[in-house]
Amino acid sequence: MTNDQLPMSNFQPAPSLGIRPRSSRAFTLVEILVVMAIIITLAGLLLTALSSAQRKAKIRLAKAEMSKLLAAIQHYEAEYSRMPVSKEALASLTSACPDFTFGTLCNGSPLNPTYPAVVSAGNAGYQNCNAEVIALLRPGTDPAATALFNALNPRHLEFFEAQNATRANGPGMGADGVLRDPWGNPYIVTIDLNDDNKCQDGFYFEKGIVVSGHVMIWSFGPDGQADERAGAKERANRDNVLSWE
Repeated sequence: MTNDQLPMSNFQPAPSLGIRPRSSRAFTLVEILVVMAIIITLAGLLLTALSSAQRKAKIRLAKAEMSKLLAAIQHYEAEYSRMPVSKEALASLTSACPDFTFGTLCNGSPLNPTYPAVVSAGNAGYQNCNAEVIALLRPGTDPAATALFNALNPRHLEFFEAQNATRANGPGMGADGVLRDPWGNPYIVTIDLNDDNKCQDGFYFEKGIVVSGHVMIWSFGPDGQADERAGAKERANRDNVLSWE
């Protein structure tokens, strides 16, 4: 008898291996919430990392701009055997204020009412911001800056270049001639004018800090603030960007 002639009763079903197809099911609400929480946590970590990277990049940019400005001031001094300051700034010097700080007042008026009054130490007279220094280091469009450039940079040398600001009070070189840091605040510049190779800054001198050299430059840093009542490394001053560090 051939196989195809065997009676059907002789065939036995294959033994079951105990494997059954897994039934599909929907995610529960708890599982969905857990996944969402993980995604939110990861997104938060990513945003924090990006924010930290951007902050560090801006600090590096501020340091680079300060170094570039310091070099330009030194170049001007080497060329003309004097510092890039106006006659008014020189005339305002006293024994209590041997150096000049170009701070938060421009021609005596506040650049921003929220800024602390960073001025030359001991000087109650003439005050100005870094626009005066910049005007001597590069050609400007403002008539007053142009007159200063022509008078005190008679060889019409361009010592300093900077990106123009794309908005009012934004980072870079503003239409008002003020050089602002990556957060939109003016660089504070102090120049040694009594030639003792020390800078007596109108803000940090009161905190017991005198910087060696002919120029010191600093910025309010990421928080855009400086606290006159706090120490050099306290509260709002902790993140100030300093050329001497």
